[in-house]
Amino acid sequence: LFNITTWLTMTNYTVLDMSDNEAVPIDNEVHAVMVDGYIPDITNPELLNFTLDFTLEILTLTFSETVDNYTLNTTQITLINTPDYPALSNHTLSTLSTISSPHGPIINISLDDYDLDEIKKLTNLGTTADNTYLALTSEAIEDRSGNPIRAVDSNTSVQAGDVIEDIH
Repeated sequence: LFNITTWLTMTNYTVLDMSDNEAVPIDNEVHAVMVDGYIPDITNPELLNFTLDFTLEILTLTFSETVDNYTLNTTQITLINTPDYPALSNHTLSTLSTISSPHGPIINISLDDYDLDEIKKLTNLGTTADNTYLALTSEAIEDRSGNPIRAVDSNTSVQAGDVIEDIH
């Protein structure tokens, strides 16, 4: 399907030859070139790191590639205090926390007051990067090709890159 729906277009500024001459533009209306072959994306995105910011009330997730913000399911994301004893102190986000950024490799989740209060009640979670880890299921988000995120369980959870305390 994609090999008949994917076309190449370019402006004259796309590339210069060795003599600094501009390329001949290929416009979409008349001269677009159909691809000869198409290899679809089959790579699952991965969570690289995250920041928990209590001042801005945002959880920022950084992925290995662009993800589709419309597919975010916050109930598949859990903050835990340690991968060694994940049941000791954890909080799974509610549906009340919502996405506040466009599609991209970095997604900001606006944390709802309920989620913020529940996290703050847990005195040994979310106070430093040392006691803040994140686990998520493969149903948490997809990339723009529909590939699910590579799941991160509590044993292999990702440690926070930073935790910013509430300065209010």
